[in-house]
Amino acid sequence: MPVSWLVFERHRTFRYGGGLRSVPHLPGEPTPYDPETVAQALREAAAAFE
Repeated sequence: MPVSWLVFERHRTFRYGGGLRSVPHLPGEPTPYDPETVAQALREAAAAFE
C-alpha cells in the first residue's frame, strides 16, 4: 500500500531521490506468525496434551 494514496493516484510509483530525516512507525497487532504468538500457541498445545 502506498504511503500517500493521493500522491500515488497523481504520479503512480516513482523513485525517491531525497534524504530521509525520520519515518513514523505505528506498530499494529502482531501477525499470526509472530514468533511470540507461535511460541505461546505451541505452549498451550503442549499443555493440553500433558
